[in-house]
Amino acid sequence: MGGTDRENKVIIKELLHMWPSVIIGLLLGLITVPLSDVGLDAVREKYDSRNPVVVTNGTLLHREEDSVEVAIVGEKKRACIYVALAAYATGADGLMRDTYTLRVDMPSGGATRPVGPQSFGVWRLWPIPKGVTRIQMWSTHQCEGRLVRSLMAEIELGKTVQ
Repeated sequence: MGGTDRENKVIIKELLHMWPSVIIGLLLGLITVPLSDVGLDAVREKYDSRNPVVVTNGTLLHREEDSVEVAIVGEKKRACIYVALAAYATGADGLMRDTYTLRVDMPSGGATRPVGPQSFGVWRLWPIPKGVTRIQMWSTHQCEGRLVRSLMAEIELGKTVQ
C-alpha cells in the first residue's frame, strides 16, 4: 500500500499537474452534498411553501356567539391526495386554539378532488371562544410522500367575539 519514495513522488507530481481537475472535483462535491436527502428536503419544503396544493378564498357567511360559517372557493393546483382539514381560532393573545369543522351544505366525503377551480363548500367552525379575532382553515395533502399544508381560509373577525 505504501509504495516506494519514487512511486509516491510520481503520484504527487501527477496530482500537481491535475490541480484544475482536483479543484473542479472538490467544487462539484461541495455542490452536490447539500443536494443529498437533507438538501433535497429543504428544496422540497421551499417548493411546497411556494406552490400550495390549493389556492382559495374564504368568505364569512354567518357569525353566531360561538360559531361561524365560512364558504370556501378556489382552485386545486396540484394532483395530491387529500388527508385532512383543520381549523383554528386565534385570539388577541395570539394563542391558536383548535376548532371543530362540519361541512353544512352537504356531507363531507373526504375524497381527493381533481385539479381545477371549484367550490370547497360551506363549513361551520366551533367553538369560537370569547376574544377570538381571526380564524384559519388548513388542508393537508400528501404529495409524493410528503405532507403539505395549504392555508384555505384566513378571516379576520374584526372585533372580538364577546
